[in-house]
Amino acid sequence: KNKDLYLDSMHQKNSSFEINNSELKNTISKHIANSKKLEEKLKYLEKSNNIELEEKNKKIKFYQDENVRLSGELLSSQKSSERIKLNLSDIEMEKEKISNKIKELNRSIDEKRNVISTNFVKKDSNINDKNLEHLNDKEQKSLDEVISRIFKKL
Repeated sequence: KNKDLYLDSMHQKNSSFEINNSELKNTISKHIANSKKLEEKLKYLEKSNNIELEEKNKKIKFYQDENVRLSGELLSSQKSSERIKLNLSDIEMEKEKISNKIKELNRSIDEKRNVISTNFVKKDSNINDKNLEHLNDKEQKSLDEVISRIFKKL
């Protein structure tokens, strides 16, 4: 009887171990399946993060290239602007020189007109000699003003 009790006890323990073992196998199987799902999710997330990183790197590269291009254009525009300013300054100086030469020529002509009398002028009783000699200060200033306005328009 002892032996039967012992065998029965062993059989129950064995049965209990088998149930335990089966439960452990089920639990391990669930953990393995869960682990595989987590691993797949992790791979998917890594892949999507890599794709996102690549896209962001492409955008960064694009904006860096665009920044370099725009900087080059800005520098070119600044140089062009400086050249234009210099050219305008030169033109203004030339206009001033031409204006001054015209004024000098005008004065020279007035002075020569005073020295050389012409036979082409008819002496009329209504015209006095004073008008023919040279311009007074008011008339000269008016002429200089007209010349200045002409060159300001150019």
